[in-house]
Amino acid sequence: MERLLKQKHDALRNRLSKGGGVAVAFSGGTDSALLLAVAADVRGGSALAVRALTPAQPAGPGADPREFCRQRGIALEEFPLEEQDIPGFLRNTPDRCYLCKRHLFERAWAIARSRGFGRLCDGSNADDAREDRPGNRAVAELKVETPLADCGFSKADVRELSRALGLPTAEQPSAPCLYTRFPTGQALQPERLGAIAAAEELLRQEGFDTVRVRAEGTGARIEVRADQVSRLMDGPLFGALEAQLLSLGFTAVAADPRGYRLGGAGQAPDQPQ
Repeated sequence: MERLLKQKHDALRNRLSKGGGVAVAFSGGTDSALLLAVAADVRGGSALAVRALTPAQPAGPGADPREFCRQRGIALEEFPLEEQDIPGFLRNTPDRCYLCKRHLFERAWAIARSRGFGRLCDGSNADDAREDRPGNRAVAELKVETPLADCGFSKADVRELSRALGLPTAEQPSAPCLYTRFPTGQALQPERLGAIAAAEELLRQEGFDTVRVRAEGTGARIEVRADQVSRLMDGPLFGALEAQLLSLGFTAVAADPRGYRLGGAGQAPDQPQ
């Protein structure tokens, strides 16, 4: 392990070893999985995973969160998160992510405290802290700890340490909330999440590893990595994909020639996992 990364790993272990037991808001993504694994290694039975169950979280490729916890002997508490019931959420204003994160962390805190945990941690990394993410406000207001960010872990550091520790999430692609596919100001439509998830899975099956299907009215705009755009726009392949997306209920399908961009739906950047 490279020296600077080892220093960050030691700092993370030291931070997690102090104070009471640690509850981790666990999405199953690369960041929260690393944080949870280190917390469990340091604290043993004094680590708890708290996971929200929501249709807005795409399945995508990656490790199964329940199996991840089971193999490491980590207690897992799950709760249903119905975003459409959060006041103001479906209006999709610029503070949508704040409203959701605030609600999620309030629920996670309630579970953590009911189990005797006085600390709740989130998997935000140092790269996230440099971006304008509305969810960060909820983290600060509810006193949720961010050990990875505080110890200087970049996303690249998270992946490198995950590899060194043999975690199955090391190469897992980001899988942000499906509501990020709707542009700010366009009313959110929970009933369309299934079609968006199915469309992105079709694209992954065709070998596109970074995929976003953005909702534009009743149509869809496809984003893939910039170096894969020319393949996506190939006549026969795009024609076949277009037909499949139309069958899912989209009324029009377009490929974005600029490729995948954070915040490509005209809103805050995709949230970390």
